[in-house]
Amino acid sequence: QFISNEQLTSSRLDRVLFTAGELLMIGFHPSEDLSVAKGAGVESNDTIRGLYFKPPKRTVQLIQSFLLPTLPGLEEQRKIPSKIRAHAFAAFGKLCLRDESLAKESINIFARELHQEGLESDPAVKSNALLVLGDFCIRYTHLVDKFLPLMASCLQHQQSEKRLQSP
Repeated sequence: QFISNEQLTSSRLDRVLFTAGELLMIGFHPSEDLSVAKGAGVESNDTIRGLYFKPPKRTVQLIQSFLLPTLPGLEEQRKIPSKIRAHAFAAFGKLCLRDESLAKESINIFARELHQEGLESDPAVKSNALLVLGDFCIRYTHLVDKFLPLMASCLQHQQSEKRLQSP
C-alpha cells in the first residue's frame, strides 16, 4: 500500500509535536517552585531536575498555530487533523506548565475548546484540553478556579471516550 504525502506529513508532525512536548518536560517536577523555572536552580542529586530552557518564541507560535481548527494565513482553508490538534494541545499545555505568564495568556484557549459542540468538537482534543486544565489545577490553582464548573460539566458529559480519558 502507498502512503500519501499528506498522511506522511501528518504522521511526522504528530511525532514532532509529541517529541517537543516531551522535551519541554525534561527537568520538570510538579513539586518544584516556580522560581526553578525562572532559573534560580534546585538543590538535588538529580542532575536533570531543575533543568529548563526557554523555547524560542517561534517554536511557541508554531505550536499555537496547530491549536486552531484550520491553518491560519492561507487563502484556502485547510482543516488541521484532530490528531495533530490533540498533540498540539498536549505540547502547548506542557509549555504552559513551565511558563506561568504563557499559562495566564492562554488558559482561555483550553477552556474555549471545552465549550465546542457539534462538528467543531473532537473528543481527543477536548480530552487533552481537559487534561491540561487538570494539570493547571495543581500548578496554577488561582488561574483555574473560574473554569472548575466547566471542567466538571465535561466530566459529566455522556461521551464515554471523554469520561474514560479524563483525569
